[in-house]
Amino acid sequence: MTQATEKVTRWKEREPILDPGIEEGVKKLTPERIETVIKRVLGIQPERVKMYIQKCMHCGLCAEACHWYLSHDRDPTYGPVGKVRQTWWEILKA
Repeated sequence: MTQATEKVTRWKEREPILDPGIEEGVKKLTPERIETVIKRVLGIQPERVKMYIQKCMHCGLCAEACHWYLSHDRDPTYGPVGKVRQTWWEILKA
């Protein structure tokens, strides 16, 4: 198993970090509200989002400039590519 694979496995097994403010906000979410926000974002700058997703090579070279990635022991799930895969790819697949 590679180091990156081990980190992804650890990410999937770790305990969630709970934040009372976020938890309260999540309780207010509904599928309709989520869809409204996604449509608003895609409506405001659809070309920018589409270009970013299509042009990104998912090579990870930008990770070294990402404070989130660096502050989490270079865990690939915290890098820009990992974050895009966990958010926009899932949203756009739907």
